[in-house]
Amino acid sequence: MLAGIGTAPAHAAGLKLTISPLSLSLSFANQEVGTTSTAKNVTLTNPNASALQINTVTPSGDFSLSSDGCTGTLLAPAANCIVSVVFTPSQIGTRTGVLTITDAAATSPQTVTLTGTGILLKPTYSAAHLSFGNQPVDVPSAAKTITLTNPNLVPLSVTSVVPSGDFTTTNDTCRATLVAPGGTCTFGVIFTPSTTGSRTGTIVVTDNAYIPTQTITLSGVGIIVKPTYSATHLSFGNQPVDVPSAAQTITLTNPSLISLSVTSVVPSGDFTTTNDTCRATLVAPGGTCTFGVIFTPSTTGSRTGTIIVTDNAYIPTQTITLSGVGIIVTPTVSPTSLSFGRVQVDTISPPQTVTLSNSSLVTLTFTSITVSGPYAITANTCDSSVPASSTCQVSVTFNPTTDSNRSGTTETGKLTFVDNGQMTTQTVSLTGIAFGTPPSPTPTQTATQTATATPTATETATATATATQTATQTATQTATATETATATETATATATPTLTATATATPTLTATPTATPTVTATATATATATMTPTATATSTPGVEAGSILFAGGDVGQTLGPYHLATSMLSSTASQIYNPSTNAFTVLSGLNKDRESAASVVLPNGKTLIAGGESCAAGTFGGVSGNMCTALQTAELYTEGAGGEHSRSPAAAAAA
Repeated sequence: MLAGIGTAPAHAAGLKLTISPLSLSLSFANQEVGTTSTAKNVTLTNPNASALQINTVTPSGDFSLSSDGCTGTLLAPAANCIVSVVFTPSQIGTRTGVLTITDAAATSPQTVTLTGTGILLKPTYSAAHLSFGNQPVDVPSAAKTITLTNPNLVPLSVTSVVPSGDFTTTNDTCRATLVAPGGTCTFGVIFTPSTTGSRTGTIVVTDNAYIPTQTITLSGVGIIVKPTYSATHLSFGNQPVDVPSAAQTITLTNPSLISLSVTSVVPSGDFTTTNDTCRATLVAPGGTCTFGVIFTPSTTGSRTGTIIVTDNAYIPTQTITLSGVGIIVTPTVSPTSLSFGRVQVDTISPPQTVTLSNSSLVTLTFTSITVSGPYAITANTCDSSVPASSTCQVSVTFNPTTDSNRSGTTETGKLTFVDNGQMTTQTVSLTGIAFGTPPSPTPTQTATQTATATPTATETATATATATQTATQTATQTATATETATATETATATATPTLTATATATPTLTATPTATPTVTATATATATATMTPTATATSTPGVEAGSILFAGGDVGQTLGPYHLATSMLSSTASQIYNPSTNAFTVLSGLNKDRESAASVVLPNGKTLIAGGESCAAGTFGGVSGNMCTALQTAELYTEGAGGEHSRSPAAAAAA
């Protein structure tokens, strides 16, 4: 309120004017430069018993009347009027003025003091706080921009823009700048942490606003970036159980601009580290370290693990995943095939052995060991398992039961091992040739009657024969009998059994070109006995199916540069050719050199070679030449063990 006592003009002595506020002063609050304050009222009251003329009410300075109800007004006794004063600072700082009233009172003119302060509003900012989050130590962040806006109607003078802490400004268009009314300026802020952890700072802007400094708060976290790795996963594939793999190397790189402290490198599962240059190491900025990883599976199947690296990076642990498969190395078998050759039906071949080798460092376990076809396992040291780095054996025989082909039937089969090796099945192929019919019993004869020997005469054969056997026999308490090879039609030797005799062959052979067989008996010459046979079944093998027997023939000759097919000289040579092996086997020679002979395979598997002719050099009437003589003899060939052949001579008639 304005208060005071007006003085009546001299021409109106005694008239008064009451002014409110009684202090006769008006004080305005801080007011933004160029803007108008709210109005403050001054009330004029006529305290006189007569009317009082109000002439003028005039403000000065940055003050003005927003309304005037007094100028030129005649106030009745006890009446009042009001004027409203407003403050519009033209510049910052304290502003003063006077409200002057002229009237008819004795105290005219009266004054009211006016004061106020012109100010600039503080600028506004696009952000009052900036957060930079995680930032690698010593690595400048990307700049974040602040925009300053002058909200005043007069220019704002910005004096400075000052950062603190690990923060700096860039591209500053505000400092030492006069920002136009409603205008803007900008500056960027960069965070470069000097160490790890939470970092704070400020940007302080100083200007000529009523509040001359404004503060923008800043924050960020200094970190060490986690290292990078040459691989984040290692796969070792198949690896034998308990056998260490070759090492695979991981390279750690520190991408930070400060050193990285690696605390530990810890593997798990069936994995280990080797040549570790990272653990408990300070890795220089941009530097590297390495460690190797080895896989040693403890059992079969898929195996997994990790390598965990611990360091002082913002994310302090990094994980490398690992995988591999534990296996048992596939065992080997030797040989991988068995050939049993030619075996007569219903007989059993000699066994052949297969060796299985387990090269693993763990036991190999078998699910089954089986054979197929006409084959049998006769011995098995493999049983249910074979220890690490060991071998075992399985023996197999060929047991043919049928033969559907005249030249022999090829039988195939397999010996199969099923186990827990990487390849779970190993096989051995089996082949053999079944031939012939089941063997018939071969009797073993034992003399059971008593024989009495009597002298006999000397007999002479009249027929022409080949080499003969001449035996001398002497009768004793135990008689000795000999084989008599005689090819005659008229000579016979008889004996009357008188003694118990055991026959022992002790022949003495004398070969003559043309011989007359002679049997000379001393005392008891020949024992004839009645036998009780005991039959024993034996195999009677024949020529191997598909093989070809070459026996005898002409030896051939050379005439100058030519090789002739004939020389009129007969050969005793013989060979077997096996087409399956493309090989010849040399046999014992024929008993008699011959060519153009006939041959046939007998039902018992033996080969009969009969007749033919024998050609040899000779002199006839003083003239040298060759003569061929027709043969009336025959020979038998019998297949021996293992495909080799031996000869067994016999008379054609006996065959």
